[in-house]
Amino acid sequence: MTVRVWDRTQMKCVQKFMHADWVWSLAPRGNTVASTAGRDAYVWDIRNGELTSIISNAHVGNAYSLAQTHLPGVLFTGGEDGAVRLFNVSDVSDDDDIKPAATWVPHSGPVHSLAFEYPWLVSASSDGRIALIDLRKLLTPKNSSKHLFDVKSIDASAVEPPQRMLHGSGGELFSIAIGADRIVCGGEDGAVKVWNFSEALEIEKRAQALKSLRQENRMRRKKAQLEMNANGRRSDQCSIAMKRNQLKGDKSVTWHSKRAINEKAKS
Repeated sequence: MTVRVWDRTQMKCVQKFMHADWVWSLAPRGNTVASTAGRDAYVWDIRNGELTSIISNAHVGNAYSLAQTHLPGVLFTGGEDGAVRLFNVSDVSDDDDIKPAATWVPHSGPVHSLAFEYPWLVSASSDGRIALIDLRKLLTPKNSSKHLFDVKSIDASAVEPPQRMLHGSGGELFSIAIGADRIVCGGEDGAVKVWNFSEALEIEKRAQALKSLRQENRMRRKKAQLEMNANGRRSDQCSIAMKRNQLKGDKSVTWHSKRAINEKAKS
């Protein structure tokens, strides 16, 4: 339940961060290190050992995974509830309850690992699948050397769903990494698999285009069928009207015939 920081040159521990529960994941970035323990997430300053931020109840159940961006204070968590959340702790005061800036639920099982390389966030889960999340609408590159990214404040309903779901293996996935158009994952089957996700995205785009075309064709066929049915009903209505007119005509002829017979009888 501790996180230890080691000086490699002197081979000794220079900082120790205590937690109240098992530490599930670490994500160092610059002079900070983020950690998860239980359902909470923490951000520590390595230089002075201070706890700078606490994200309470980040997930329903344990928070198993972490990933940090190049923007200070912006991090992702993955949890036992199958959710992936984005938090921005850079402009939060000590009294504020930190809320997620965005939430995705791409998995049906715990999220064991996260990895980030702009603009992609990838997650690996016990459901055996990998999710790719495009962050260009949330994180925008900046020209400033101090802040490489900026976080857009947008409505949660505008958050895009995962762009692609890859089936990593037949079992649980425990680790993932991303870089140079490749995703590398490892799981309980003992294998490490490498994915070309740019190629996978192209395949997904073609599949989505084909799906849209099929849906459009189905709608056209349905519309044509409705029009045929409407025309058929109009034809039936015309036939019924004609039959009614014929019946009226027959009744009129019968009445005139009876009237002529009666007049002859009277004469």
